[in-house]
Amino acid sequence: MELKSVDAALLQKAVLAAAKGLEAKKEWINELNVFPVPDGDTGTNMTMTIMAAAREVAAIENPTMESIAKALSSGSLRGARGNSGVILSQLFRGFTKEIKESNEITVTSLANAFTRATETAYKAVMKPKEGTILTVAKGMAEKAVDLATQTDDVIEFLTQVIEEGDYVLSQTPEMLPVLKQAGVVDSGGQGLMQVMAKVHADKFEDHGGIQYALDPVVNIKVGARILKEYVKQKGTVELALKSYVGAAAMSHDGGYGAKVLAEYRKLKAVASGSHTPALVQAKSVSKRSVRQKKVINTSVFTEQEKKESRIRDNPALL
Repeated sequence: MELKSVDAALLQKAVLAAAKGLEAKKEWINELNVFPVPDGDTGTNMTMTIMAAAREVAAIENPTMESIAKALSSGSLRGARGNSGVILSQLFRGFTKEIKESNEITVTSLANAFTRATETAYKAVMKPKEGTILTVAKGMAEKAVDLATQTDDVIEFLTQVIEEGDYVLSQTPEMLPVLKQAGVVDSGGQGLMQVMAKVHADKFEDHGGIQYALDPVVNIKVGARILKEYVKQKGTVELALKSYVGAAAMSHDGGYGAKVLAEYRKLKAVASGSHTPALVQAKSVSKRSVRQKKVINTSVFTEQEKKESRIRDNPALL
């Protein structure tokens, strides 16, 4: 199925999906963080940055390209944390400058937006270092420019751009000795690739097409199918999870697989009835006070839930 352009509504969903994709793997990205200092916060900083933008994007009821662009740029700038978060916000800033006056995004406008995003990010860094998120962004921008004259299908275009980003990311240890010594790729670059979620277009054909990639139920089904294929290819669930998270070319997955399997064992135990999750025991209170507390809590969180409901209900593209 071809997709010739992206409108404001679809872009809004894509931003929210990107935010969820990064948030879901922030701890793993933290584990990769060894440059410029091994402080283990790249995933957290990038997540805080994109979630600040996603909250503003989610609050838009009738999205236009201009309103989405403004929310994405200003939200990420205000929420930027750490070096990686600042660079991510600058990538968004450059990207949105290119699309804000458009009614829809085509392959050509995407190529221009990728280029402008990269230029803006490089200018924002006093001493740009290759082998980082900047290098990954530049690689995708260059590929985007090459592809702009070869196809007008957004799905095909993005698939190849993301593949190029993955390749450039895999080469970052050759550019930065500290990465090679630790056996990891650049954490900021990996974070960016989580934002640029893989487009498994063929996997969605049986579920109505790629536009259903943001449907929670369809997303889970496709994710399970992709993981199952990795298990067949790799032979074990552990190696499959390593590929699933994007760490196939790395010496380790930062503990991602172990955490997933630990959660799986807990869920299996609960389902079999052999384990019951511990509940926090509250102090004895009257039924009237409980009812009052529920009313108070509802009034406190209603507005927040309205703002973030789209974020919670839209899983990341796989």
